[in-house]
Amino acid sequence: MIVPSNDSSGSNKHKAFIVPLTCLALFIVPLILCGCSGETTTTTTTIRPITRVFLHTRTHVSFMVPEEDSKEIKNVHVYCGYHGKVTFVADVEAGDTMWAKKTIVRDRDGVKTTSIEIHIHSEKSVEGAGWNRGKHGSGRTIVVE
Repeated sequence: MIVPSNDSSGSNKHKAFIVPLTCLALFIVPLILCGCSGETTTTTTTIRPITRVFLHTRTHVSFMVPEEDSKEIKNVHVYCGYHGKVTFVADVEAGDTMWAKKTIVRDRDGVKTTSIEIHIHSEKSVEGAGWNRGKHGSGRTIVVE
């Protein structure tokens, strides 16, 4: 014969599970979803004229850009990060100056992705440059001719 038990310890187990679940639903989920309310924004910047292009790594380039009305030459670094992209386009005629188009996309979660399209004379316009990854080593990118 089966006799029902009056042990209420089973209901305490359910209460112990429901309290953390309620906290999760009331506090954590809205924090996660609050980043989803934003818009994706895209910002495009043109860099010109470029006199020299340096390739540090596959996602890090720098340029020498002369200042207008000055003899000063500015060094501009662009880090594209893991998801970004560096693209070289050899479409600049011999007498024209090189230029670049940098695009920054911020998604609705605030994640920034930088990509750059560099318009050059030819592949010989790109020079090697130094890189440093801290304790993981350093070196120099060398152009292979």
